[in-house]
Amino acid sequence: MKSVYVFDVEDADADNWSAEVAVVATKPAEASRRIRAAGLHKRQIRNDARPVRVVSVSEVPEIESSSSGILRRRLDDSGWTAWTSLPVDGSPNWRRSGDAVVKTRGSGHRWEGTPDARTAVRASADLAHAVFTPAVSSGTSSSGRR
Repeated sequence: MKSVYVFDVEDADADNWSAEVAVVATKPAEASRRIRAAGLHKRQIRNDARPVRVVSVSEVPEIESSSSGILRRRLDDSGWTAWTSLPVDGSPNWRRSGDAVVKTRGSGHRWEGTPDARTAVRASADLAHAVFTPAVSSGTSSSGRR
């Protein structure tokens, strides 16, 4: 019997970086394979790449008319958006969105927002580093001896 498997994924275009992806399958492993085959990256899928819930097809009727067989909805500040069909030729890798302004550094830190916001964050990080960096020793101990 086919069910709809819903996965929690990262989405750079969602206000809260969260989205849900729904796919019809007979088993969770099949559902996971389908969304991975569509282009979702393993690290983008939360909950250890397992579905967060299973619902009947009648609860998500839009999935039957979806050209790709995969639906998405995003969590925005106003709540969940409506289910929309994932375009057949679209990339579901929403970590690299053209709409979101997100940069990463080699250490994996994310810089979000406009370039001015990133500059302000960097400036405050530089200030914090300057304030909390111990002074270089002058070669004398606390007693004044060398």
